[in-house]
Amino acid sequence: MFAKIGSNNLTEGKISRQLFLFAIPLLLGNLLQQVYFITDSIIVGQCLGSTALAAVGTASSITILMVNFFTGIANGTGIILAQYAGAGDNKKLGHTIRAAAIFTVIFGVICSITGVIFSPDFLNMMDTPSDVFPQANNFLTYCFAGMLPMLIYNMGAASLQAMGDSRTPLYFLSSACIVNVILDLIFIQGFGMDVEGTAIATCIAQALAAALVFIAIKKKIAAMQKQDTEQEGSNVMQSESEETGTLAQLFKRILILGLPIGMQSVVINFSNIVVQSHINSLGSDVMAAWSAFCRLDGFIILPFMSFSLAVMTFTGQNFGAKKTDRIFQGVKSGLIMSCGFTVVLEILIVIFAEPCFEIFTRSDEVIAYACNMVYYMVPFYFMMAAARVYTGVISGTGNSITPMIINILFMCAFRVAFLPFGAHMWGRTLMVVYYTYWVSWILSLVSIMAYYYFKMKRKIIILSN
Repeated sequence: MFAKIGSNNLTEGKISRQLFLFAIPLLLGNLLQQVYFITDSIIVGQCLGSTALAAVGTASSITILMVNFFTGIANGTGIILAQYAGAGDNKKLGHTIRAAAIFTVIFGVICSITGVIFSPDFLNMMDTPSDVFPQANNFLTYCFAGMLPMLIYNMGAASLQAMGDSRTPLYFLSSACIVNVILDLIFIQGFGMDVEGTAIATCIAQALAAALVFIAIKKKIAAMQKQDTEQEGSNVMQSESEETGTLAQLFKRILILGLPIGMQSVVINFSNIVVQSHINSLGSDVMAAWSAFCRLDGFIILPFMSFSLAVMTFTGQNFGAKKTDRIFQGVKSGLIMSCGFTVVLEILIVIFAEPCFEIFTRSDEVIAYACNMVYYMVPFYFMMAAARVYTGVISGTGNSITPMIINILFMCAFRVAFLPFGAHMWGRTLMVVYYTYWVSWILSLVSIMAYYYFKMKRKIIILSN
């Protein structure tokens, strides 16, 4: 039924082709989101210097933490929507979208107010150096003040993607990306603004994307209501009145599914903040190098993040449609494509690491540190690619708790415990950071694979019947 309102039915057709075609717009969309950060870093690094680049990198780790947490909630909402889409239940689909919109506004306002008030405290917790602190605080305050549009876009994009439409969010994000680049140049080079210029540019661009996705969602809901009225002769106003009483229940379900996914992002980013504190103790050159590396890292993880979301949506729709065999086949196809794309990108990044970092900075010391980070970490990213596919299929069935537990244990608790231990044993060096990430990736992959093959496959068969 949902296919008739402009969305894609992932419960029928060739699986590998569907996953690929669905994931590619996600990949391009994620690429454009990274362009936001890359553009900021290039302009800041070239026009304002290494200190400003370090400030933006430190502050961004905090905003990314908050946005990723909410994106997890949005993806949890997407699981609910995907299952309703697979079952062809337009009424529940539309009402859940409306509930998600209300939730987003409430969360966004609270987030902005809290962030603006406590920005200095967040930076102090990260041991931000005094020469970096003023610019970091300025950038962070502006980002928090304009965060609501970014959250609105993320929730709207997740809703469209859950219904099988991964292209529309890409079109909107493309427009916003162009606006972001233009405004960056105008504010920084034209008006001579400091780091707040790039923060304002990003917020305005995200506001455009939010407005466009809101209009698209509104049209889809209207189309669903019209379709139900025509096919069932139902009284739409009466239906909406009855459904309003279930708003609190939908909030609860959104949180039950979304919070664990959001927490996965939080715990990983929290561990990254602990790593950032370790990096900060190594000096401004290493800080700037880490900031540039994290920008490049954002590109490297794009394939497996996109295929993970594609697998999750695919699983959700087929779980709702009770098509177990397609779920299992989707896992195999997802692993092949996700790991394949990641390995190819790993090779390219390792080969062209130095020219990539020359875009961000003119400092030879910063470039040398950043290349070292690439050579020691990037070749092992395929492990994260595989783990993400298993996480996607498990979460797509509505079980977001288990992946959260595994991530908390190995991607956060282990890192937080091992990093200071390693620093005590071998000194504060970059090698300690590398060891911490390597072991956490291995433990996470082994754990999620063991759960899927020894327990989850049987549960999927039972739950979908």
